[in-house]
Amino acid sequence: MAIEPVITVPYEEMDGSPKESSSNDSGLSATRVLRCAWDDRLTLVEQLMGGVVIIDGVRTWTLPAKYPYDPNGIARVVNTPQIMPEGKPVGNAVGVEQFMSYKYAIITVQYGTNQQSYTSPEDEYLISNDLAGSIQVLTVPGRGKYFWTEDVLPVDIDNAPVKQIQMLEWTRTIGQVDEVPLIALSSVGKVNETAIDYSDYAPGVESLTFAPETLLMLPVSMEDQFLPRGNILQRVTLRFMWMGGLTAVDVQGWDTAAGTNGGWNHAFRPGRSNPERMWISNSDRQEQSVHRAYELTDLKAVLDALK
Repeated sequence: MAIEPVITVPYEEMDGSPKESSSNDSGLSATRVLRCAWDDRLTLVEQLMGGVVIIDGVRTWTLPAKYPYDPNGIARVVNTPQIMPEGKPVGNAVGVEQFMSYKYAIITVQYGTNQQSYTSPEDEYLISNDLAGSIQVLTVPGRGKYFWTEDVLPVDIDNAPVKQIQMLEWTRTIGQVDEVPLIALSSVGKVNETAIDYSDYAPGVESLTFAPETLLMLPVSMEDQFLPRGNILQRVTLRFMWMGGLTAVDVQGWDTAAGTNGGWNHAFRPGRSNPERMWISNSDRQEQSVHRAYELTDLKAVLDALK
């Protein structure tokens, strides 16, 4: 759970502060103008803004500071858009190693009723999911089995119809990751060995389940996130492409037809309307003789490692 901030930097509020406004859309908004010692300005901003801080390897989530004049205690700091010096500078920035310094800093602090939930940052603030539909178009030649116009014109590669294969791209973004596990990189280009649940399908609706071998992991994206006190974390984006059934049909799993579109290790062959597996042996139909173009991996372990 997140904790309330502790403000240790002395400050005073300036005349004419605060300024408030309210609307049906955004609720209460306010702006305060604070003055503190110049050398303490960044520490005060960090304490007001909150966020994730890692000290000696321990992650602490601190809430933004509450607006002190809100009787409901809902409005919190959303931004500190300006930090200005006050008074004459102490020293001048002439040389490379010299810098400007002042006695006081004037900090503008904005508060609002932010719609984010801070109660469980691991689940509600750090992870987001998105499903987007797409299609793959395949040419389905008959190779002599089908004909156009009463057996006169054979269906071949030049005049074959096309088939649209329905697909879904699942994008999961995880913020503030302190370490990206190797499994997240080594699983790229592989498919799920076991069924994967998509729990965020819809509130109150049965979970969406991706059958084995229907979810292909795409390349991973990583972006630096700079946090207070110099910590650098990662924003990691995982992408998966689904093709096939939503639930396993065959209890053996490895031999399932995976729905009408098959899975990533199924393929269309001429003269057949449904996708099929390929086999290493012409007579052996056991699991060990299945030919898989896409290697199996534990994609559930990837998702669990980045929670």
